[in-house]
This record gives sequence, C-alpha cells and structure tokens, in this order.
Amino acid sequence: MNTYSKQQELELFNKYKGGDKQAKIDLVQSLTPIVMMQSNKWAASGLPKAYIELEAKRLVGEAIDTYDPTMSQLNTHVINYLKKLSRSVMNYQNVGHIPENRTLIIGKYNTVYDNLEDKKGRPPTVVELSDSMNVSIGEIERLQLEQRKDLSMAELQDSDDAGGFYFYARNEDVDPVLKQAIQFVYFDADPVDKKIMEHTFGLSGMPRMTAKNLRSKLGLKAGDMKRRQNNIAKEIKGLI
Repeated sequence: MNTYSKQQELELFNKYKGGDKQAKIDLVQSLTPIVMMQSNKWAASGLPKAYIELEAKRLVGEAIDTYDPTMSQLNTHVINYLKKLSRSVMNYQNVGHIPENRTLIIGKYNTVYDNLEDKKGRPPTVVELSDSMNVSIGEIERLQLEQRKDLSMAELQDSDDAGGFYFYARNEDVDPVLKQAIQFVYFDADPVDKKIMEHTFGLSGMPRMTAKNLRSKLGLKAGDMKRRQNNIAKEIKGLI
C-alpha cells in the first residue's frame, strides 16, 4: 500500500478529475488507514469485517467524487463522509444479519455427494444426503436448487470467455461481500463495462445475456470482450 502526502493526494485527485481512473484507485488505497480506523469502530456489530471494510471503501469512493479542495482537506472530508458507515451497519442490523457464505456449504454438499455416489454406485437420494450432512431434507433441496442455478449461469459462458469472470457471475448471489464488490466496481466502470456487468450479473434490472449475444449487442470483438472481462474480474478480486 502506497502512502502519499497531502500534496500528492491533491495531485492524484486532480489527475482523477482529469480522467485518470487509476488515480482514484490509488487515492482509495492511500486512505486505507482511515478505512481501517472507521471500520474497526463496528467490529462488535456482528457483521463480517470484510463487508464493513468494503462498504467503507465504497463510501471513500463517493467521498472522493464529492470532494471540493476549496472547502477542506481530503482526509477531513473522507472522515466526515464515513459517518454514513453507521447508517449502513444499522440498516443491516435492523433487517437481519447478512446471509452466510453459501460457497463453503455447497462445496461440502458436492464432496458428500461424490463420496456417496462412489460408495453406492448410483446418485445418492435426498434422504441419504440429509443424513450424511446432518441437515434437513429441505436444506438439501435448497442446495440442489442453488446447484442448478449455478449450472444455468454457466450457460452464459462461451469457450473463449474468461472463466475467472464467470466465477463471480455464478457466486455473486450467494456471497454478500462479493455482491458488494461487484457494485463497487460497477460504480466506477465505463459505459461499455457497465453494460457487460449489467447483462452478466443482472444489475439495474437488466436481463442476463450469453457472452456471444452480449458481444453482438455491444459490437465487440471476442478479444476486446475477454480483455474487458479480465479487467473487471481483476478489479473485483482486488476488493475481496
């Protein structure tokens, strides 16, 4: 993590306002100590630490966008803006805790399923899976529905697409931190990347589309599409 002087931060801010997107990313990273300080205030909230930190980073991004150098120093503006973090935390506490990460449970389900199938020489029944995992039959049925949903998402892929990109597409509905990261990247994306994300993740109420159809809709070559997918995936990965 790079740290910058107040003058260097101002220079980065001016570069960002001049159209340098990387300058904003560098600014957010430079402000990490403030993010950690404010996030730690909510350590006992019961919410995942990663989620709180990600929400704080999102707010820092908004603070940078609303900053006026003639009114205050950047650090002061960011700290004041991060008071909104309390509202985000309280909102989630009011509606209930963030759903647990289903990825680990689905992984356990797949392992148990494979072991039982090898042992019995046939696909295991719902009852057998329920007994082996020590969970209700209803939970097994829910896991199977999620598995089928993941498979349907895989149909979005083409043979030349970025597999890492579609990892996020398959898992964003079951991982709240990942979902928040996707929203954060979407906020700063250019118009074309926004369209790719909208039709991949179903953002802004847009229908999900296959990569082939999306390329046609946007008039992109396969190589350009893959490059954009890889860049989006890299940005998402950098936040989680």
